[in-house]
Amino acid sequence: MRLCLHGKTITLTENACIKITKGELIITDCTGQGKIVFPKDGIAVEKKYQAGKLTIFGGTIRGSANGDSDRTGIRVMNGAEFLMYGGVIEKFGHGVGAEGAFTMYGGTIRDCHVIGNGGGVLVSTGGAFLMKGGSIRTALHGTAAVSARTAAR
Repeated sequence: MRLCLHGKTITLTENACIKITKGELIITDCTGQGKIVFPKDGIAVEKKYQAGKLTIFGGTIRGSANGDSDRTGIRVMNGAEFLMYGGVIEKFGHGVGAEGAFTMYGGTIRDCHVIGNGGGVLVSTGGAFLMKGGSIRTALHGTAAVSARTAAR
């Protein structure tokens, strides 16, 4: 399924989020001003019946965090995939939480930070992150934050 924001803003309320459990969601924005605003967590990509996949070419995925937060902009679950070619992820604790596969070709993750692990991208056990382009800037001193977390055995 394709979603072109066409410069418009979609604001979700309360505990609303977007969940992809099979198939692919492609988000674009042909005018460059489109946004999806989340009050808490953003988009979850899962593997239920078949692998879920999210591809972002443009638009802004925005959270409501104005400081440290445990919210996640894009959560990529085990067996799922997220490809980022453009756009912005901002104002979450973790911009992306990768338990599945996340490849960043372009775009920006900014103003996402937590105390402890994470901030820009948090890679958990079983997750993979490959950065081929784009930028990651947290709100803390303009630095990038990529961290790994492993499960206790």
